[in-house]
Amino acid sequence: GIKSAKKSIAYAQAQLKEVSGSLGYDASKIHRFAFQPALNMKMMAPSPPRTVDLFTTEVALDKLSETLSHLDWLCNAVPTISSLASLEDLITRFTLMRPNPAVVPRSYLRLMVYQDLKILGKHDINEWVRDSLVAYKLPPQVLGAPEVEAFIRSVGKLTWRHCHTLCHNIGRQRRRVVKSVDDWADMQATADHID
Repeated sequence: GIKSAKKSIAYAQAQLKEVSGSLGYDASKIHRFAFQPALNMKMMAPSPPRTVDLFTTEVALDKLSETLSHLDWLCNAVPTISSLASLEDLITRFTLMRPNPAVVPRSYLRLMVYQDLKILGKHDINEWVRDSLVAYKLPPQVLGAPEVEAFIRSVGKLTWRHCHTLCHNIGRQRRRVVKSVDDWADMQATADHID
């Protein structure tokens, strides 16, 4: 679980400090340490031609350190999620971090938050939507309406898609958000009908 992840991250950070400290030992012999500048293009995924920056060893270790610190932040923050509001707040704070979290921490956020069709692997998102509706102080006759259950399930799916979208980098969010706006507009019409 999260305790063992935190322990592994702490160990990796300690090892990274050792590696960083030993780089100055004989840097001339490790000029291309662990990097291949002439990558075989046939092995890479199909994509438009673009320049690829090859990091120096120091920059690569800094990037790895940032990734480990983002993962450590997630291990501390994810257990505090207790409602839809806290879930969205956590994802928003994570996506606004500087430097921007890389793909690995973003992927782990998605995996940590939504496991086995449940939030954190134990909370039903539909129950959190229902709790949010109750906290919004809707009248009992509205919450008791037969079409409310279908509405809650639909909002649960849209909420999960929204959180999933926020876990992507900014470049991938736009297309998903545009589609999501249409879905939320349809849901608003349903909500008005139920109300």
